[in-house]
Amino acid sequence: MWKKLLCVLMVLPALAFAGEIKDHKVLYRLWNDMKEANVKAIKKYTSPSFQAVRYNGAQNRAQELQIIANLHMTGYTLTNIVVTKNRHVLVFTYNAATTETVSGQVMSDTPTQRITVFERKEGKWIWVSHASFAQPLI
Repeated sequence: MWKKLLCVLMVLPALAFAGEIKDHKVLYRLWNDMKEANVKAIKKYTSPSFQAVRYNGAQNRAQELQIIANLHMTGYTLTNIVVTKNRHVLVFTYNAATTETVSGQVMSDTPTQRITVFERKEGKWIWVSHASFAQPLI
């Protein structure tokens, strides 16, 4: 019995880590799609009630998809990812360093804080909210 308990205790951290990796895939899928300006893919998993906030104000779904359509990103690095999860919500806070031009403005490549939220609906993770504190270079 002790051997079984010990095995379970050794496996639980690995299972938790595996779940974290799986959760992170949702965030990295979004960032990869943004890097490729793959609006068609992003549109499929973005909520109709999506909201974002950036340095220049709030955006709704249509406005955010337009920003992504005009996004030119050559690379990104996500660090300090913290995920909070319950059954139906994933909240990511993290730092993102990007090499990007947003709507014609070159953005700082300094790591900036972000928050990205997904909701589980009908077995799929739907993007519902995003905040970016990145600033354009002056």
